[in-house]
Order: sequence, then structure tokens, then C-alpha cells
Amino acid sequence: MKNKKKLQIHHHKRCFWGCFSLYTKDNLKWVEFKKWKDTIDKNITVEIGFHLLPFISNYYDLITTAPPSKNRKETFYCCDYLCQWLSERSGIPFKKAFKKRRFKSRHGVHESLNQEKPLLREDFKYSHKSILFIDDFLNTGMTAKLCYEALRVRKNHIDGLVFCDWS
Repeated sequence: MKNKKKLQIHHHKRCFWGCFSLYTKDNLKWVEFKKWKDTIDKNITVEIGFHLLPFISNYYDLITTAPPSKNRKETFYCCDYLCQWLSERSGIPFKKAFKKRRFKSRHGVHESLNQEKPLLREDFKYSHKSILFIDDFLNTGMTAKLCYEALRVRKNHIDGLVFCDWS
């Protein structure tokens, strides 16, 4: 047990006002992470889920995530699978909040800063709820910020938990 690294989680100060925290993982295996995003590898979903699960300690009415980008299938989206896995283990219902993006097709600083505002789904009628927003990566924080703002319009309380790598 010597030299066992402690789990890290901290507030992302460069992002925006709101209760958003990051789980940082050193030496993220990019090939596997990209594979997970493209194929939703179950083993990687479980690994990421086990990293995040210990930090879900507050009471939440529901879990949600960011919308899929334009080129991803709405029915085959890695963050949905991660939220579903976390939902099954935490007992917090997972509800899709956002419609698929119409324009953003790639990730990166320029894409993130110029993206359209996320649109809430017609069947997402929740207001005055405590929502846990889960995302799989943070580049600029713009997607999380825009999702946060869209959910806050309905007077929801949003905490965010993002799986991330700074190495």
C-alpha cells in the first residue's frame, strides 16, 4: 500500500461560477480513451465510473450529461452510457436533458468557444431540482458552462463532476 496515489478532485477555477469539480487522472491512455468515445468500450466505462462513483455523495434528483456532437449517434453516446452506469450504482435516475448538437462536430478550443447553445429536449420538464451534471472531458469548460446555464434557467441546482486529465 506504500506510494498508493490518492484520488484527486478539485474545483476548476479557470472555468465559471458553479459547483464543478474535476477528477484528474494522470497518464490517461489516449488511445483507449478515444476508443471509448468511438465504441463505448464497456471496460473503460466501468473504469471511469469507478473513479467517479466515490465522489457522488450528495443527494441529487437526477443525473444528466452534455449533448452529443453533431457526428455522434444520439442512441450511441459514451457519456449516456457512463451516466447510466453511475445511475444504476448510485440509485439516482439518469435523464437526457439536451438535444443532439446541430453544428459542433469536433472538439478543441476553437470548436468549443464557438459552439451553439445546447437545447433542452421537449421531454425534459424538470425545474427546481438538484442535478448532477457528468461529462467525460474538459477542454475550455464552454460546453459545461452552456449546459449549466440552460439548466439554471429552470431554477435547477447543478453540481458538475468531470473526468479529466491534465498530464
